[in-house]
Amino acid sequence: MSKKMTAKEKRLRAETRKRLRADGILPPKKSPLNRKKFAAQVLEDKAKSSSLYDLYLNHVPNAISCMIAGHDIIGVTPEMVGVFKVLRIALDEQAFFERLKEEGRSSYTYEELFEEVVTPIIKL
Repeated sequence: MSKKMTAKEKRLRAETRKRLRADGILPPKKSPLNRKKFAAQVLEDKAKSSSLYDLYLNHVPNAISCMIAGHDIIGVTPEMVGVFKVLRIALDEQAFFERLKEEGRSSYTYEELFEEVVTPIIKL
């Protein structure tokens, strides 16, 4: 177990970090992402898309692959967890529809789909 840093050590570390940023060795501080604005912009761009079919067929799977690439090397980030949840929902939904087909069913309720597929993943 390591000891807590003293106020002097914290100040020295902060000064060093500030100097390294000024010298260009460390990157500048990033402002936090405005999540609501980001989500609104993405949804607006999606609405303007010329081909949602092409977007979902080609580009979304590629984007998912880009987001989870390297998880075995760098570890699983919080962003990756969200993408893995989306992928898990898609896989479980596929199994849900295959099971319906095996049972000879052609209809289902959204409540049934959400209770069996979506809600368990969201609660993780």
